[in-house]
Amino acid sequence: GSDVLCMVSRLDYPTSGVLPVVLGAEGSATASWFQAQFAGRLVHKDYVCACEGRSLGAVGSRGVLSAALHTSEVEGTGVRTEVSHELGRVACTKYMVLARYSP
Repeated sequence: GSDVLCMVSRLDYPTSGVLPVVLGAEGSATASWFQAQFAGRLVHKDYVCACEGRSLGAVGSRGVLSAALHTSEVEGTGVRTEVSHELGRVACTKYMVLARYSP
């Protein structure tokens, strides 16, 4: 078997740190299929996170957060993402409160 890994998307890397890879060389049928899924926006992503601060509601509450986000290179530190109505693209995040934790 092949032990070569191919990166199939960098879309979420600056935001979430997730870097999807497949087992197969660049240009292989496997890599091409997965790259096409990301390019065609056919991939559904779910994230689970633990949050601290103001409550977003009771367990089962749902909501949508949206903002125009702009990501730019910052010399020496990598990238910076900030809200910018002039330069940003609208990003929407749907959320649901799964559980509540007490300190």
